[in-house]
Amino acid sequence: MDIECYTSLEFAQIDMRKENVKPAFSTTFQWLLGLDETHLKDHASPFLHWLFGHHEDNNIFWLSGKAASKRLSKTVVAGFYFYERGESVLQKSMEGLLRALLHALLSQAEELKQIVLQPKVPLGKSWQASGQVARPAYIWGWADLKKALLRFMQHKPGDLGVYLFADGLDEYLSSEILQQGLKHDDDDERGQFISEKSKGHREIADFFLELSRYPNTMICLSSRPLTIFENRFGGFPFLKLEDLTSRDIKLYVEEKLRQANRSNGLTARELGYIIGMTTKAASGVFLWVELVVQQLAGRIINGDRAKELERWLRDTPDELVGTKGLYMRMLRDIDPRYRQQGLHFFEAVPCARSPISPFILSFSEDSREQVLQTPVRSHTDQELRTRLRQFQSRLKSRCAGLLELQQEMSLEPWGNDDVARLRTTDSTLSDLLDSATPMKIHSVMMVNYYHQTVKEFLQSRAAQPILTGSFSFEHATLVQAFVQCVKDLGTDLSEIHRYYKF
Repeated sequence: MDIECYTSLEFAQIDMRKENVKPAFSTTFQWLLGLDETHLKDHASPFLHWLFGHHEDNNIFWLSGKAASKRLSKTVVAGFYFYERGESVLQKSMEGLLRALLHALLSQAEELKQIVLQPKVPLGKSWQASGQVARPAYIWGWADLKKALLRFMQHKPGDLGVYLFADGLDEYLSSEILQQGLKHDDDDERGQFISEKSKGHREIADFFLELSRYPNTMICLSSRPLTIFENRFGGFPFLKLEDLTSRDIKLYVEEKLRQANRSNGLTARELGYIIGMTTKAASGVFLWVELVVQQLAGRIINGDRAKELERWLRDTPDELVGTKGLYMRMLRDIDPRYRQQGLHFFEAVPCARSPISPFILSFSEDSREQVLQTPVRSHTDQELRTRLRQFQSRLKSRCAGLLELQQEMSLEPWGNDDVARLRTTDSTLSDLLDSATPMKIHSVMMVNYYHQTVKEFLQSRAAQPILTGSFSFEHATLVQAFVQCVKDLGTDLSEIHRYYKF
């Protein structure tokens, strides 16, 4: 069995979602691993009880959130993060899941590679970049991959324990959606998209139920609490994260608001009241509290008094989505002077094939005449970094934080040590702007939705009255912006196929 068959399972974005997860705040969620015994009743973590208990019929653990009796001599662990906003179909499909699981499992149980992968026959030859060495080309379909994974489960030793983890089941897209190119934001396709996505949720749930029937197999899954997952997994051990995160949320709110109040006039009593009010209103939803605390901190810094903050909090919607939700309020609160520019950004992002470079989105604001008349290399690196800092502020004020700059990970097997360092450390966006060249920033940063629920809201009918009107986005502006990137950054012309849908 050629090593190329095994390595062909890997793909560039295999760990991107995991690497892009923001670090946990302070000591939050340590109770899940039993590291904070004061947080849970009876000093017991339900997750650890499931993980180390002996429950033959309860080998699935479900984490939902608005998120064996005999001894095992060896264990293998594999996981996958579904990522609907990702650039590659492998980040949101059954094929990507199966390739990631197989690659991880076989890296830890190499003795099974021969029997699991042996039936796979290469289809022709592919060439290395050097053009000198021919390699077998393996084309994986999801049916082949599923058979390979089931062979692993069927032939693994009886004392081999398998631990599987999958996050974001609600972001899984079925092959029908991907093959037909269905879009939620297309009025003619929305109904079919929703129907096929629901079928996909049943498909992915049933797949994990099938895997759970193999002995010594433990599966931990997380998703939003959709009805299909409640029906499929409700009989297994589970946690509703919003029921157990109030203490973590209070820690987060306290630290962020105390930082904002360091040089401002709220008394300890006033600040404590606002902290308690915010924690209670969050109802255990971290995403809600993060957005609200960002706005509260800004109001404290701007000198709002306690009564004004209290009034603002009382008027803040409890829900994120819908015509009366927090996202709608954030859209409506955009300064009318900035709304047209915000619409430009909101329209540009979904027009790209994959998450878009901040330089391209910034240049898209320039007129056609500016792009055509600007000489090659007309801006210094410092001028380009300054422009990007200004763009970061514009994005925040024009889009109310619903779009944001993010650091992209694991797109390429970078050969440059400096770029690799930027990808693997916890550098903040500010650090990147201070230290990296504009070309490196273009390579590792992107503009994306703050959260998957933001993308879904902006594509919903509820948001359309605000996002449409007199504004008309011209797709040609993205091509113009790409031309400016080629001029100023030396961007490879082939990248145009990564960003634009022709």
